Amino acid sequence: MFLKNGAKKFSIFKVHLFLISLLILLSTSTVFAQSNYTIFTSKDNVNTDKTWNIKFSKNIDKNTVTSENVKIVDETGNPIKLDLNSNENIVFLKPSTKYTPGKTYTMYINNIKALDGASLENPGTMKFTTKSGVQAIDPSSYSLLDTHTYKITDTLTFTSDNDTKLDVTYNIGSPSDSPYQKEVDLKVAGDNAEITSSNSVNKKLTASTYLKAGEKSQYQVTRTIQVSGIKYIKDLSKTSGDYSNFSDYTKYTSASDKIESNNSAIIDKSKELFAGIDNPYYKAKKAYEFVNSYMNYDQNNKNKGALNALQTSKGVCEDYSELFAALLRASGVPARIVTGYWIDGENFNSNIASGNNYRHAWAEYYLPEFGWIIAEPTNLYYYDGNRTIDYGYFSNLSGPTHFISGYDTAGEDKDNTIYSRYFQGSNVSSSIQTQIEKLN
Repeated sequence: MFLKNGAKKFSIFKVHLFLISLLILLSTSTVFAQSNYTIFTSKDNVNTDKTWNIKFSKNIDKNTVTSENVKIVDETGNPIKLDLNSNENIVFLKPSTKYTPGKTYTMYINNIKALDGASLENPGTMKFTTKSGVQAIDPSSYSLLDTHTYKITDTLTFTSDNDTKLDVTYNIGSPSDSPYQKEVDLKVAGDNAEITSSNSVNKKLTASTYLKAGEKSQYQVTRTIQVSGIKYIKDLSKTSGDYSNFSDYTKYTSASDKIESNNSAIIDKSKELFAGIDNPYYKAKKAYEFVNSYMNYDQNNKNKGALNALQTSKGVCEDYSELFAALLRASGVPARIVTGYWIDGENFNSNIASGNNYRHAWAEYYLPEFGWIIAEPTNLYYYDGNRTIDYGYFSNLSGPTHFISGYDTAGEDKDNTIYSRYFQGSNVSSSIQTQIEKLN
């Protein structure tokens, strides 16, 4: 890639254990940059938390190690946020958050200089693909039921009392990797609107405009999806329980906002519930039974998290799901929350339903051979006037009723959240209206 005192050009790409070092030569002579990048051999099965070590032939000028000169972009061309560091002749590239499993990324190196002023002869590039986050899931393990295509449109409206510059970020959510929903298309519309991502998973609408007093500005996010019911044909209890090939195991067994699986009360309840149970499927079933029978739906105690749900036995769908997930995580079974909508067929009027009326959260747990499996602990069922556990909503969905927005109920990436910046005193207000249209 580089020329040193007229010597022959060469590049060396070596693999040392799990670290890949790219040896790059620097030139003290004047060299004009060529138009094409030098392309290095692509790499597969890269860890999702991979730190790249880029090694140069000379000590480098740290001031040239910037996000403009050293970058990694995802499949849509969006840059990944990196933690950049350097030491003498090595640049370290670490993702701020993990890469998405099973995705391809491209690394670019350009305009790095040596301390003696030597510069790159050619910029360099390399593609790499991360390890799949799940084991190969046999599609014959389940059947999809009554599949239909839907269009979900979020309309964001902004108004202001005074003229102001307006910057908008809207958390669209994450593409579904659940078997009962397939992503078809995603589009945004509005003044300077574009789709971005801070970590290649959580999709966002970002835009900048000028809003005049008394006028309104609107943005739309349109997501086309296929939604199905799901029935598992194979016996889920036959799982091996071996999570060694699940790259996100730590993430989904660790405590997080509102899923306080490291709290002693939740740990104790988990041990009590799962005493003598090793099989993760039976743990999930036991957690479902407990949450579904223990919790009482209460709008006055909503969205306060798993610990509050355990302490009070009160909450809404999010609290039910967070308690379910926390109990499983405390026992080493991966679990997560899903955000979106629960809309039954009769709730559509001329194939249209208002998503604002049906916002919902539910849970999924993970089994190595079968992937992410739905659990709907909020469903209440009565038989002869007595509250009874309905297993029809554990590891099953009878039809296309659950529409996924994403997998974040808390934090900066919380699904369907608007962030806006504007001039002080402008008194900007915002609203979201969601329409779901059945296309076939």
